[in-house]
Amino acid sequence: MPVHPDVRLIAGQDRARVPILIALALTILSFTPAGRASSESFISRLLPSFHLSPSLVIPSVDERRDQWMVSMGTLLEFPLFSRHQMGLFLDGIHFRTNAGDVSLLSVGFSDRIFLHGDHRFNGPFLRWFTGAAASDRYFPGNGARLNFRSGLLAGIVSTNHAAYLEAGIEHISNGYLRDPNIGINALTVRIGFRVQR
Repeated sequence: MPVHPDVRLIAGQDRARVPILIALALTILSFTPAGRASSESFISRLLPSFHLSPSLVIPSVDERRDQWMVSMGTLLEFPLFSRHQMGLFLDGIHFRTNAGDVSLLSVGFSDRIFLHGDHRFNGPFLRWFTGAAASDRYFPGNGARLNFRSGLLAGIVSTNHAAYLEAGIEHISNGYLRDPNIGINALTVRIGFRVQR
């Protein structure tokens, strides 16, 4: 039985929410007393870092012909609870398409969840983030210049806390504020360097 195009569109956009729902579930489950890490050496100071993120955009709109996306920004974090490093980010994003380039400014909230509570905030982690992204112009498949941005990444922090590497998926769309709402889906790799003080 054929499926109406509007149904396929809604189903495809619902899948974009899955990474954030998974991240929220992991966050709730990670607030446990077991494996509590010692953060005494970190709790008195913020942890600023800078990052670069090249991304491969998953094609979604024929007339747009998505190619790639890259972002640069800063992340200000602080240790909290047993496994969490929470913070705020500010990113500049450049999105390349055959229909023209788009620049976005993104701000939001980030939660880095370390998988081993006894590693004093190094080693493997999961990170989810969510926020807003404002574009400098409209682009095909998206009817608003104010967008929502979210993502889910897995990575690792070096033992000296000086650098981290992560990879995952991120999504940018207008959240049905205006039609159309195709948005951007991208596979992302991020390398970050922490400011040592």
